[in-house]
Amino acid sequence: MSEDVGIEGKVIVIDSGKTTDHLKEDITGDFNVVMRISWKGELLSAKVNEPMQAFDPDEVSSAATITAWVSKNLASMLGGESVHEIDIVMNDKFMVILPEKDEIRLAISSAV
Repeated sequence: MSEDVGIEGKVIVIDSGKTTDHLKEDITGDFNVVMRISWKGELLSAKVNEPMQAFDPDEVSSAATITAWVSKNLASMLGGESVHEIDIVMNDKFMVILPEKDEIRLAISSAV
């Protein structure tokens, strides 16, 4: 699995090897899970757009890899503060959106 990461302003996008330079509208409704996390790593809110389903071991393994990558990079962005564990619902996109100074907004599916 290869991922390219593009950064434009406050937007980071990971999408199965493709990058998007910018986001002009809120498309979080297209994602399975949307979370808001403070810069201190506190979960502010979580919304599940679709019910979770069972996945095969390969998909779960891929999700764990993505989760570890995001947790590591969020910890770096948060200045070393501990980051809550992130659950991933499988789909075809993965996005991290940074819209405000005091929070990180995560729209999560996967890049599997």
